[in-house]
Amino acid sequence: HYIHEMLSHSPARALRAGNPHEKAMAKLMEGMHEGAATLGQIKTPTLVIHGDQERAALPRFAISMSNEIPGARLEFIKGMGHMILSRDLEDKITSLLIYHIQNAN
Repeated sequence: HYIHEMLSHSPARALRAGNPHEKAMAKLMEGMHEGAATLGQIKTPTLVIHGDQERAALPRFAISMSNEIPGARLEFIKGMGHMILSRDLEDKITSLLIYHIQNAN
């Protein structure tokens, strides 16, 4: 049913507030908020990467996750959606990861 719902509508309509995917993500985030103590225990320097063209998981979920992890850094990748579909995006993410690793405390 969910896949049919997503495919039978335009992306704008399918991703409006209250769509099945958003409801599922909201439920996941509720669980994350209940598990915030667990995220709060992460001691490893954390980089959260999210595409600015992401349509499956809305930006607020990445923001929420990065806020729950102490010292986490959030990077939005311009032009990236749910998948990495270009060499330029691969290079951008690789550069971010190398920088993150080199500068982790």
